[in-house]
Amino acid sequence: MESFVNILCLVVILCALSFCEGAYGGCKEAGFCCDGKNITCHVVMGNPRFPRRCYCDSYCQETNDCCPDYTSHCKDGKDKVPVNCEVGLWGKWSECESPCGLGRTERSRQILVTPKNGGKICPKLRQKRRCMGKRCWEVQDVTYQGQELQEIGKILPAEFGIFRTDKQYDPNQDIRKNLFSRVSNEVPVRPAYCSHYKIVESNRHCNTTDFGKTWANKLQPGNKVCVECQPFAMDKEAGLRCKGHGVYRRPTHWKALDVHHCHGKWIMEEIHSPCTCNVYGDSDFILV
Repeated sequence: MESFVNILCLVVILCALSFCEGAYGGCKEAGFCCDGKNITCHVVMGNPRFPRRCYCDSYCQETNDCCPDYTSHCKDGKDKVPVNCEVGLWGKWSECESPCGLGRTERSRQILVTPKNGGKICPKLRQKRRCMGKRCWEVQDVTYQGQELQEIGKILPAEFGIFRTDKQYDPNQDIRKNLFSRVSNEVPVRPAYCSHYKIVESNRHCNTTDFGKTWANKLQPGNKVCVECQPFAMDKEAGLRCKGHGVYRRPTHWKALDVHHCHGKWIMEEIHSPCTCNVYGDSDFILV
């Protein structure tokens, strides 16, 4: 009696392990033929102690696990032949969604042939990637205007900007070595931009005869100056721009670095555009 119970338990365990499900000789005996990918459309073949699972869905032709009689029993016409997906070429990348600073762009492709009968499924039809909007001069973002009105544009003569071609003006050697503590802030992906400003206010400290500081004498009310923002000075967190670069037709503050107490106000008369100031001009400056 005990041996009979043990055998019965073994049978129950084998069936619980799916050794008894679909235990047929093939697709025809089980009555299975399925389109597409169907994991329930399978047959368990072979010795119950060493079962082998095969499939009767059309996707089995891709995975090479069809039952031996799948072709003769299930592929009875062209409608059973798997048709793989076919897609067209990638389209062009879309314009960066952000006109200024970090954004996203995407591209897509179309399905030319829809998969059928277990054919290969379609690959991704859409791709996305990061991009950097470089049209900052076209947008004076209202998000930043309140902040920009409060900022102070810190300036130096434009001749300090020729570090790009002259090691004599290496930013790690002149006064700017104290101004740039984050080398990672350099953003070479956006070109320099500039604008022209009208000085509307300055104090008496800007009129000086001190050696090496007479450049501040050009910062007198009524004078017009060119001010450039170079990639090295751009701040990513502020929207890929120079802090203190002003607001169109609004008075903002400026400060002459290296000239004690020389500061005032100016008005930006032109929208920022990709350009550079004259590095040898006496009314040309850079933001730092």
